[in-house]
Amino acid sequence: MIRKYLTVAACLLVAVMAAGCSLAYVSSDSSGWANPDKRVRIINQTGQKIMRFYGSHVGTDSWEEDILGQDVLQNGGTFMVNFSNENFCLYDFKAVLADGSSIVQNRIDVCQVDSFTFAGSGGTISAKPEAVSSGNPGKRVRIINETGRTITRFYGSHVGTDSWEEDILGQDVLHDGGTFTVNFSSEDYCLYDFKAVFEDGTSVVRNRINVCEVSVYRYSR
Repeated sequence: MIRKYLTVAACLLVAVMAAGCSLAYVSSDSSGWANPDKRVRIINQTGQKIMRFYGSHVGTDSWEEDILGQDVLQNGGTFMVNFSNENFCLYDFKAVLADGSSIVQNRIDVCQVDSFTFAGSGGTISAKPEAVSSGNPGKRVRIINETGRTITRFYGSHVGTDSWEEDILGQDVLHDGGTFTVNFSSEDYCLYDFKAVFEDGTSVVRNRINVCEVSVYRYSR
């Protein structure tokens, strides 16, 4: 089925998250938001071992083979999965942890995503930026919603502004699994505060996002 490239290694990651069985994940993109070779790096930040990992294309009735095989993925470790020998983009991922619990995330687009992180986050909505090594000179930031809820309003105001100003989504909403790109290049600022308002009325505010460095900003569970 899926040809496996396994390179478990220590992963020096600086994200600090509470241990738990809920999911937070980040992905990075290449080649203009695309991942043409369909190789996805799986990262374990759950605080425990991942004993089994499955990646089955959407529409498959079973999880098929455990991609880890005889191996396990230690906390802080990574491994690479190559999906290029199948003519699909959308996959469902399942990680089975050492305590017997499992995390399932559906409809991962491996033609777009080149890394996927499983992490404990205490069941709260988390938001995490991703910087690219070359910076983000175009100041275009892709907002990704993977919270399981609809984002009904989104604000991005430069640091020092007294109000949130206009809702960037306008008449639109950002459904779970959706993305949109915000172009900040018309203003001579790098640092912005972001606010996402959800369908249940809750909101997540993150301050001092550097849009000159960050090209992807992900809201997730």
